Amino acid sequence: DLGWEKTDQTDVGLEYAMFNSRISGTIDGYRYRTHDLLLTRLLPVTSGFTQTLQNIGATKNTGVELSLSTLNIRNWRGLSWTSDINWAHNKNEIVALASGAQSDIGNVWFVGHPINIPTDAQRRVFYDFKYVGVWQFKDSLDMKAFNAKGSTFKFGDPRVADINGDGKIDANDRTFVGDSYPAWTGSLSNRLTYHGFDLSALVTAKWKYTFIDGTPRSYFGRFNNVADLDYWTPTNPTNKNPAPTTGAVDRLYASTRLYLDGSHWRIRNITAGYTFDQRFTRRLGVQSVRLYGTAQDPYIHTDYIGIDPEVGGAVPTLRTLLIGSNIVW
Repeated sequence: DLGWEKTDQTDVGLEYAMFNSRISGTIDGYRYRTHDLLLTRLLPVTSGFTQTLQNIGATKNTGVELSLSTLNIRNWRGLSWTSDINWAHNKNEIVALASGAQSDIGNVWFVGHPINIPTDAQRRVFYDFKYVGVWQFKDSLDMKAFNAKGSTFKFGDPRVADINGDGKIDANDRTFVGDSYPAWTGSLSNRLTYHGFDLSALVTAKWKYTFIDGTPRSYFGRFNNVADLDYWTPTNPTNKNPAPTTGAVDRLYASTRLYLDGSHWRIRNITAGYTFDQRFTRRLGVQSVRLYGTAQDPYIHTDYIGIDPEVGGAVPTLRTLLIGSNIVW
């Protein structure tokens, strides 16, 4: 019963240049709508299978991409400076599901929300309980009311939101806690040259996206952690992290603390070099010689206490210093 995916696509673009091309760039807008989307759908294991490939519903992508290039200084006493700026925003959403359904909780697919692909860290939607802090002594009356309806909360436990307001925490209180699609991405690059010297740098940004923090840590008091966490204790009633436990099982809902905002900007590359004058290279019997040094990913600015939000707790992006030469014979 499988059929082809079909996509209706609309693109509108503008290219511009002014002041003798000292300023130039592009503006692009697009809208894609895909029908009969081919996706792997999870199945109840009682069916004898775990998944199947189906033509399921439709999605829509809309966005805008901007680029700007400027020639800031043009050979002023041997100095030249150029800049390039890029910015992009994309909105991805499901507009229809199979049989007219509004949701498919097993696959975390909801009409009006981005498409969830569990195997792709860059295309995830997180549907879970919402962490709102830690149960404090001042919350004793609320805690007793929840425990009276079947919960077993204690002071220092993680506290999650009662979304439907029925006074108990169950599967009906799950909600959207974020997705890994960034609100926008951008980059800024600059290049300067002065006689034989050159200097270039690239800065990138990725803003307003959610990831699951995979940094090795636990709330088990008897284990070492990578980070020095601000735990709840009777004398330190913080809302940042629940109380540690000496058991081998983490506190209920502790994992809800791991949905974090990964907004960041980083210096991707800095390169400095020098190209020798041809009068010198001729003496060496070569056409050109350039010496350079490059720093890759030397700095990242983020509120994340781990190393790199783009990879969560996986192997971080390496800081690399490279020194080399280019010789043309």
